[in-house]
Amino acid sequence: MDFEQTKNLVDIQPYYRLLGMTLAELRPGYARLELPAERKLRQMSGNVHGGAICSALDSVGGISVYSLLDQPMKIVTIEMSVNFIAAISNGLVQCEGHIVHKGRTTAVSRVEAKSGDGRLMAIGLCTYMVLDEPILAGNEEQPE
Repeated sequence: MDFEQTKNLVDIQPYYRLLGMTLAELRPGYARLELPAERKLRQMSGNVHGGAICSALDSVGGISVYSLLDQPMKIVTIEMSVNFIAAISNGLVQCEGHIVHKGRTTAVSRVEAKSGDGRLMAIGLCTYMVLDEPILAGNEEQPE
């Protein structure tokens, strides 16, 4: 899938819109998302909540898998491990996903979150199962 097709899929995802994630770059085996460190994503100490960063890392890893597919297919996370290194309270979180393995039914992406100035904040691995099923583009067919 090319950048525009994938960006369109990302842009219509309700959860991605809720967090404010946008697709910034895509090439085969690589994706980069941007997550604004907005107040709504901060926890009690004023830093972006680790769950928001994990969501962005899981998303960018999945999108890096999409970059290797000929057509949209359902991808589900089957394992995720993240180590947090530093906190961020403002600016932009840059999340990158690099494919380290792509098999017939599984894929593994190495994921990183960095501050706008390139400081490493979190690193992890995400494992996905690629299902031979169509995706629900904007979750329009799922019941509330």
